Amino acid sequence: MTELKTYRCDRCQKTFTKPLGDKPSSIVRHDEDYIPDENVEGKTFQVCDDCIIAFWDWEIHDEDFDKFAISMRKKWEKESEEDKT
Repeated sequence: MTELKTYRCDRCQKTFTKPLGDKPSSIVRHDEDYIPDENVEGKTFQVCDDCIIAFWDWEIHDEDFDKFAISMRKKWEKESEEDKT
């Protein structure tokens, strides 16, 4: 039988288990002035499998939204230039 260790998700507060020796998924929170070699202790959140899936879904969706927003901005800038002439 595999020994399990219990963790608490920092996002949803749900308890979950991982086999002893396996670490839970973690996310590092950083500000805009983030320095890559900065000590990230205290800025790392351990999350359950459900929350890490939600995080990656958000990350992918956010990238798609960024592409959409950039395309709309270009369209509006073009329309604005056309209106000036």
